[in-house]
Amino acid sequence: MQEILRGVNKILRPWCEENLGAIEQRQVELFAAYLTLLKQYKQKVNIIGSRDVERILRDLVIDSLQILRAAELASPLVDVGSGAGFPGVPIKIMRPELALYMVEPNVKRYAFLRVVERTLGLQTLAIHNCPVEELPSIRVGSAISKAFRTLPEWLKLGKNWIDQGAQLACLFSKNDWDTLGIEWLAQNPQYALKACVENEGRVYLIIEKNA
Repeated sequence: MQEILRGVNKILRPWCEENLGAIEQRQVELFAAYLTLLKQYKQKVNIIGSRDVERILRDLVIDSLQILRAAELASPLVDVGSGAGFPGVPIKIMRPELALYMVEPNVKRYAFLRVVERTLGLQTLAIHNCPVEELPSIRVGSAISKAFRTLPEWLKLGKNWIDQGAQLACLFSKNDWDTLGIEWLAQNPQYALKACVENEGRVYLIIEKNA
């Protein structure tokens, strides 16, 4: 735990302070507790690939938080295909005021998310063990996913939420966005790109319906 906490203070804390503003000690401790669970459950089930603490922080945690550099997300947030908790858990830790719905059909990963919820004491969080197509009807302020198939499939799914006034967050490679996303926007002029940031060949952007 102490090694993980040192990694969070060395890598994540300065990144958050530079890009998102102040991070409280309680949030630092929650990130360390979350990474500890990831490492522990890696030994039991295939929650994440084999990564050291630095790679988990850079490739998974910071990658999840990049969207907050583009814009603040509207509540409640729906995280589709949550897996081991990315991007929903890091966003929830940094923005505890956001109500969060996590959707994960895999039973083992769902069970892990329940452990994360209890261990970290996260509030206004609901975890659904079902495919997104079977998600009960809920009000959506914004929707996000880190692992939901392809960009076209995510945009197709998200259209319904955008039409109801929600934001759709996209976390994809810049090449995918340049070749598929821009064309999709051109073919669907009722939608607009609200905000976008780029980092190391990836884009983090939010789409909304035109007023």
